[in-house]
Amino acid sequence: MTRAIINVSYMNTMLEIKIEDNGVGFEIPETFTGNGILNMKHRASLMHASLHLNTGPGKGTRVILQVKIK
Repeated sequence: MTRAIINVSYMNTMLEIKIEDNGVGFEIPETFTGNGILNMKHRASLMHASLHLNTGPGKGTRVILQVKIK
């Protein structure tokens, strides 16, 4: 990995946090066996937020968290 970007934006009560890199990426398994991704998804659901994970071998990784702020 040679680049990592963190972008935080707020518009019309929607907070978006985007973290991306140009690393090696990884396959997203059908079922999760570790705690990392499951923990992120669980915490997002507790906040009534959406969590998007985009990655793949050789594609880097992008995580986007979106939550409505009142």
